[in-house]
Parts: sequence; structure tokens; C-alpha cells
Amino acid sequence: MNFSDLQTIDRQQNTILRWDPTGYTADDVMTIDLEGLIPVIAVQPFTLPEHGPVTCRVRATDGQTVLPPSLFRTAASGPRDFLRLTLTKRPDRLNTVSIPLTDGTVPAVFQYTAFEVLPILIK
Repeated sequence: MNFSDLQTIDRQQNTILRWDPTGYTADDVMTIDLEGLIPVIAVQPFTLPEHGPVTCRVRATDGQTVLPPSLFRTAASGPRDFLRLTLTKRPDRLNTVSIPLTDGTVPAVFQYTAFEVLPILIK
């Protein structure tokens, strides 16, 4: 991943995200979320979205994607913006299994997820 290139995002230029596609299959997708967060109040240990998230999903085997400047033009700039990159199996390719119970079965889905959260500054 080109982490150093992503620390500051210029809202006037394309932002290129790159990762090593080795080992991924056609069943794998990379989801990129751009989010900005603000603290609510000191007594509440959570945050709420400051602006709506931008989400992009691409084939993990592509090894890169380009985020155009238009995605960042309306995003507020703050010290708590971040990119979240999540690797999962394509939703339409999930495998279901039946788990036996004493009085029947129950369907189940097993899903893997790996993610990385990158703090960014949007200029």
C-alpha cells in the first residue's frame, strides 16, 4: 500500500491507491471508505459522521484504483478524516453452509475481513 502518498490528499488532483494484488482472486474486493469524524461531547466515548462517507468498491486483483478530485471537493477538511480499506469476499460469492442442530439445521455464512485505517488530511 502506498501509505506515504496518502497522508495528505489534494482535493484538486486524482488520488491513486495502490496495493499488492498477489494472492487475491476474482472473489475478493477492496472497499475504500472516506469518512470524516468529529467528537460529540466529552462524556460520550464515540463520534458521529461529520460528512457523508464516500465508498468505492473495486476488484482486489486490480491492485489500484483512482479516486477523482470530485470525491474530495465537498469533504470537510479536519484532523480526523480517514480512509478505511477493507478486503472481503464479493457479497455475491459468499458460501453458505448448513449447521446441524438437534431438531434441524440453520444456514450460516462465513466471511473474512481484513482492514486498514489511514488518517489523512484533505487540502
